[in-house]
Amino acid sequence: MTLSYSRARTFDECPFKFKVQYIDKVQHPEESYLTTGSLVHEVLDRYTKHLQSTKQSSDFPSMEVLSKMVWQEPAFRKDLPESAWPEVLELCIQARESLVFEHISDIQDSELKLAVDTTWRAVPYDSPKAHVRGRVDRLDINDEGIATITDYKTGNRIDGIPGNKQLGTYAGLVLANWPDLDATRLRVCLNYVRHEIVKAAMFDPAELEEVKEWYPGIERGIKLCEKSGMWPARPGQACRGCAAFKDCPERQRAVHAVPPENEGAAARLVERLILLDREREETTDALRPWIDQYGSIEVNGMVMGLFPEKRLEYDAPKVWTLLEGRGFSPMQYMRVDTKELKKIGRKDRTLAAELVTLAEDRSITKLKLKVDKEDD
Repeated sequence: MTLSYSRARTFDECPFKFKVQYIDKVQHPEESYLTTGSLVHEVLDRYTKHLQSTKQSSDFPSMEVLSKMVWQEPAFRKDLPESAWPEVLELCIQARESLVFEHISDIQDSELKLAVDTTWRAVPYDSPKAHVRGRVDRLDINDEGIATITDYKTGNRIDGIPGNKQLGTYAGLVLANWPDLDATRLRVCLNYVRHEIVKAAMFDPAELEEVKEWYPGIERGIKLCEKSGMWPARPGQACRGCAAFKDCPERQRAVHAVPPENEGAAARLVERLILLDREREETTDALRPWIDQYGSIEVNGMVMGLFPEKRLEYDAPKVWTLLEGRGFSPMQYMRVDTKELKKIGRKDRTLAAELVTLAEDRSITKLKLKVDKEDD
């Protein structure tokens, strides 16, 4: 059996999702974000190879040219609407800031297709003996023999490096294909293009052993599911973007909501929503004492816990003076607290009327559940 990190992770998170995605080959109808990621990866690969061939540390203008070139290719355009272009271009432009190479000769290659057999010895990517395959976004090796594995991330999720099995997999693939490299002098790097954040750390060789033990366990699990015909669903992080969510056996345990056919059915759905809304509050309240005493609870990649929320309150007059002194128009960056003004208005009706004349109506509609008030 041949595995990749993404396949192994999917099974580890939810066997049912693995079956739907890789055996039944059901695709989620909203997988355009995956195409966007593939497109950006393709642009970064071509940009890196362009810098290698021209021996330049950077070439910012060419990034936009390459982005437009790849965008026009049918392989990507068939899955992406025209409206996706601004986001794609912005991601590529943001990425070039982190792709400035002091020593361009350090780059060994980008989009490397690597594979190993069951003993983690290097084999050709397409070999029938391939047990684990992977595509490394970029590999650099400097004159001191320090190698750096870089993985580009185009999504919103930010992960840490310690215990990252994807980086551990790539490290194993690189060390197998470059046997002269020292595992203790290997760096792993996550480049979060969307957030313009780059995380890097020296690789811990002990994590490679954990990865090597992880894959056989995944393989045994898949074979067991195939033999039994049972693919259990595990609600958690895998639920996001799951093509099987509507048919998930765990979800079927609850009442399945369908679009109402009449007013009575619509009313019953609202009744259910009211109960769910209240149940969510009660469940949260029930969990709060436990979490307050024992800490966060992790379930299949999702965490329920108490997290700090940083809030800043600026001295408006001083900010106004600072921005004005730097040549900015302060009005663009100052916002009026509508709720506080409404409170003042309830105390002074004359002031409230004057404030209304200074406001611009930007009302919108938003579907939500609220208490009915006759004066609304």
